[in-house]
Amino acid sequence: MIAILSDGAGFTLVLQRQKSTEETYPEGFHFGFLLDDPADVFRFHDRAKESGEDVGNVTENGRGTLCYCRLEGLLVEVSSHSASRPVTTRERARRGLFIYFAFVLVGSGICEGAMIAKGGLISDHVMLALANMWVPGLACIFARFWLKEGFRDVSFSIAGRRLPRMLALGWLTPVVIAAIAYGIAWGTHLEMFAAPASANPLVASRPVVLRFALSLVLNVSLGTVVAAISAGGEELGWRGFMLTRLVDAEVPHPVLVSGLIWSAWHLPLIASGLYAAGPHPLLSCALFTVSTTAGGIVIARVRLESGSIWPAIAFHSSWNAVLQGTFDHFTAGGNEARTTTIWTGESGILVVIVSVVVTALVAWKSWPARRTPLSLPFAELSRTTM
Repeated sequence: MIAILSDGAGFTLVLQRQKSTEETYPEGFHFGFLLDDPADVFRFHDRAKESGEDVGNVTENGRGTLCYCRLEGLLVEVSSHSASRPVTTRERARRGLFIYFAFVLVGSGICEGAMIAKGGLISDHVMLALANMWVPGLACIFARFWLKEGFRDVSFSIAGRRLPRMLALGWLTPVVIAAIAYGIAWGTHLEMFAAPASANPLVASRPVVLRFALSLVLNVSLGTVVAAISAGGEELGWRGFMLTRLVDAEVPHPVLVSGLIWSAWHLPLIASGLYAAGPHPLLSCALFTVSTTAGGIVIARVRLESGSIWPAIAFHSSWNAVLQGTFDHFTAGGNEARTTTIWTGESGILVVIVSVVVTALVAWKSWPARRTPLSLPFAELSRTTM
């Protein structure tokens, strides 16, 4: 026998008769929380699942939208009796992507438009470039506040046994790519290995190999940490929001799409000659798209397999510090626009080839996608689905 009592103001009491005096609780005994918005039930379900709790699927019936979760042996019901149709994870993700892309389009349009109008090189617009790199991060923050989402799935956690390995993979992969690509260029004399000019006589008198080694060590360590100030703004948006939402939105090949979007965001600056342009800007746009999309796949793997944003920031920061700060500087005629060569630089042919090969090796096997280090995988990605 069961009786349901309600005061009409949101309180519901369910009474159930025991089958026998030996039972402590009736079969199916549970307590619950009644929410106003059905979407909150889905959010609870997603958070509980990510945390590894024993939670069932969300169901809809005559009582509304509800799900059950077993905590410490007790059954908990989270439900909403609202008549409105709940928003699905896919719909929420697509709404978030719309808000995110609208913010990025306007914000980066302003920053990149201002730089292009002024001309010169990217180094002539340090503050505008920094602001532009933080547009994706600000778009992430704006979209989360607009949709009343938290920041837990960004995630800044440093827990989990996979994090050290993914952090090392993210940090060192750009070093490997640069060493191979530039090593081939210097060894075959497609490019000339040469020390950058220095106004300091003490520095200029040192052997070029020693200066290179010191620059590499500094940029792999301190330079990468400093570069995280700007690269972190991009990664907060690209991999801290966009990537996981592309997966949730059921976009085909979300990892590949995320890399292509990331590449396209740079193209106006390359086409205008401000950044990584090479002697042929349109060719550089095509080459840059390939290398950056390949790099985006590696970043996606270290982000999703670790469940943390830090390995993604490590890759991006290391790439900027090591490739631009050391290898470009020790290439004769090199500068941030790479106006004298098609072989090296971010849009260089050798960098593109090596990036694709290394990415194929890193991303060849499938990997689980996690929002946070300790959560259960919410997707399984492979070379055929990424």
